[in-house]
Amino acid sequence: MRSGKKRSFSEDVDKCSAKKKPSNGIVLKSADNVWLVGYPLERITTHFLPTRRQAYQYFHYLKQKDSDTVSATQKYRKEDERFKNMNYLDIIATKVVDEVAVFWEKGGYPIKPAQKCRQEVLKIHQEWTTLKKSKSDLNVGSAREAKRETFSKSLDSILNFNPVDWEKAVKMSRNPEAAEMDINFMDNLLRGIKTGGMIGGVDKIYSKTVESRMNRKSQEEKRRSNEEKRKSRDIAVELDMEESDGKDI
Repeated sequence: MRSGKKRSFSEDVDKCSAKKKPSNGIVLKSADNVWLVGYPLERITTHFLPTRRQAYQYFHYLKQKDSDTVSATQKYRKEDERFKNMNYLDIIATKVVDEVAVFWEKGGYPIKPAQKCRQEVLKIHQEWTTLKKSKSDLNVGSAREAKRETFSKSLDSILNFNPVDWEKAVKMSRNPEAAEMDINFMDNLLRGIKTGGMIGGVDKIYSKTVESRMNRKSQEEKRRSNEEKRKSRDIAVELDMEESDGKDI
């Protein structure tokens, strides 16, 4: 029987993180492993919506990339008008929101105002920073240990950018069948369920949702095109009638 002191949760996490790098994104070369989080991600890749972990790994990629935060802040402010009155962490959080929002837009889901999305990212960082202050406390079964475990598990849920009325917005922008499908898909993700299984790296339900949305968009464009053609024909007929009336006079 193996003897020795039982490792704490955070020690187990660090040991596992050091052995393997994540496959859910592009990892920064020579990046430092982040306590309770994993390796920083240079880019998020997922067939679902990004998790809190992926978003926070990208947050740390941006932080590790910027060796001088003062110079980086000045550079970002020059590049983007939005950053003019923001501090460094606000800028980094906004860049994380930009990266995550791409996936929400692809899914056709509404999102909160940018400021509230940024607060969701900063909330993760504030919680992690608070926990890190007690990193040296490795007492198994302590209250701090339980908080670390709760935090680490929470990182694997999606980073929720849903506004309060997201279901209403989905219902208003889709036909009933498509709305039900998209709402069920989101509900499952919020509960940590990735339904449909993966085939060739693509989720069946997500693919079906995207395909249905593309078909609806194509049909809408076709309807608008036909409507414009009909209006053009009506105008042409009216002009012909006016010309005929003029000749008769």
